[in-house]
Amino acid sequence: MNLSSSSILLPALRWLLANRLQKALQLRYTVFREINPFDYPEASYLRQQDSTPHQKIPLTRNRDITQISYTSAIALRVANEWQRSPKEIADEIYQELLNLGKTSVHNENYTSLELDLVWNYVSIQVASSGWMSFVIHPHGLAAWLHHLIHQPVRLNQFNQGSDRPDPRTWQFGIDSASLFFVQYTHARCHSLFRLAQQEGLLKPKEPQSADRISDWISNGLHDIEISWIGADGHLRTHHPTEQQFISQLVHTLDEIVRLDASLNATVGLQLAHGLSQSFHAFYAACRICDETRLTLPELVHARLGLIGITQSVLRSLLIDVIGTAAPTEL
Repeated sequence: MNLSSSSILLPALRWLLANRLQKALQLRYTVFREINPFDYPEASYLRQQDSTPHQKIPLTRNRDITQISYTSAIALRVANEWQRSPKEIADEIYQELLNLGKTSVHNENYTSLELDLVWNYVSIQVASSGWMSFVIHPHGLAAWLHHLIHQPVRLNQFNQGSDRPDPRTWQFGIDSASLFFVQYTHARCHSLFRLAQQEGLLKPKEPQSADRISDWISNGLHDIEISWIGADGHLRTHHPTEQQFISQLVHTLDEIVRLDASLNATVGLQLAHGLSQSFHAFYAACRICDETRLTLPELVHARLGLIGITQSVLRSLLIDVIGTAAPTEL
């Protein structure tokens, strides 16, 4: 799996931030190299992480589920080799990141618009120790969720030209109970959309038969302008189980990118199972087809959006990684 050339299909937040850090490093220290043309300590590091920022750039997700944030020890990692203080390096990277916020970053894997929509709502802090922290604010998460609605996850694109074996040969030792649970969750997403159609919560442009429900889910959501942000400036989906679920979505996509070539059926099933557990907790606490559909229609649409994203992630993990069926009913 070579995500460096296909990540446009999988906008993991960790990858987005690592990409920006990589670009800031390249811009800052390429200028340094032009001033001092002799070989310099920064050059070796830049060469090592040039094409795989999601693996080479140190970036760790924080545990707090009430906000999506990351920390990076990039300045500490290179300080000794570069013989400079971590704080000085972090300050230089920070200034370059601020400059990147004023312009579009052209990258072959993401359009500049997709990067900028999220990046416009990221705050950066530099600690005296040189640690850097990144907080993605609600509007940034809304842009990310919007992208996932309109660009469903399809991991099969990552395998093109890969030497990895057919995933259908990996199923020896797969936990059948966990697999059934994930398949049940995927089918449950479909049944919830059928119910939403019956209740008039989704009205696709053209009626879809049961065997085309996947297309209908995508098209049905495209017909709705999901308002992710409430009047208070926060995500409408702010119930603790919704926060936990969005956190699990972020974790799942981050892990797929982080693991890259080591992602296999067993690990894929673990990620799918974790997402499924979080989904059922979310759905048990945050119903859709009840009185909420009349009093809070924007919230209902946002919850349907989360269900649609879940369906696309589970479908691709089941088919493209685990190598099994993604049933629409059980």
